[in-house]
Amino acid sequence: MRKFEVGKRYTDGAMTFEVVSRTPKTIKFVMIQHEGKSNERRGLEKKAKINNWEDREVFFSNCYQVEA
Repeated sequence: MRKFEVGKRYTDGAMTFEVVSRTPKTIKFVMIQHEGKSNERRGLEKKAKINNWEDREVFFSNCYQVEA
């Protein structure tokens, strides 16, 4: 099963999400805009529920579905 790792970045479309911390059921993450560019911006830390889908973990943030 693929799981989210603390400190790793995951991408969905144009947005990048960095995992700050996690528990077995929740995840804390930061949204990053313009990753790797000179105008990179980090959003506020947010919390979401982790869903287990077959062979991977998934969380939802607004209109984004982020998969491990």
